[in-house]
Amino acid sequence: MARFEMHDHDRYRVRKAREELAAEVNLLDETGMARKIGRLEVALSQMLEMVDESTDDQDAERFVERHFPEVSRFLAEERGHRPAPTFGPSGIHNVHGDGTPARAIVRLDLQVSYDELVIAFLVGFTMQHPGRDPESMSAAEVRAVVEGYLASASCTELARAVGELEIGDLTRDQYEQLPALIRAVEDAYPNRETPR
Repeated sequence: MARFEMHDHDRYRVRKAREELAAEVNLLDETGMARKIGRLEVALSQMLEMVDESTDDQDAERFVERHFPEVSRFLAEERGHRPAPTFGPSGIHNVHGDGTPARAIVRLDLQVSYDELVIAFLVGFTMQHPGRDPESMSAAEVRAVVEGYLASASCTELARAVGELEIGDLTRDQYEQLPALIRAVEDAYPNRETPR
């Protein structure tokens, strides 16, 4: 089957598993904890059985992520996968601006590197806030600038701009402002690890 389809019994199992996840348990009660872990194991096993054998592992992972985000995060951390922190959206970016009525709001998650965040802020800041001190901006303002640039730029433009940053192909003003821009990005997008 191309997409996972849930039937009434599947929905019942998902509901029961969610109830089990939400149920409180006394962490000092070893028997209660063992019972809870056992129930969660069974629930997760049943959820994975519901996924057709012909689908690939990514479909199964997406199903668990969608229906059991807490379990998905726990499993990712147990396997040593630490997803990047998520920020935004800070607002809706209007792609046409000509007064045409909106038909839909499309949400898109972009996984970006440290350099891509810096360049998105640098270019967006240069276009939208020339002459302003980047460190005077709030984290929300910095994120809005980054999101605005990413909403308007193609992946190719972003890659080209990162390449220019890496070889130092910046204007004098951009180069002088770079340390302040980097500090603003680091404040707006804190991470567990120190960037390169």
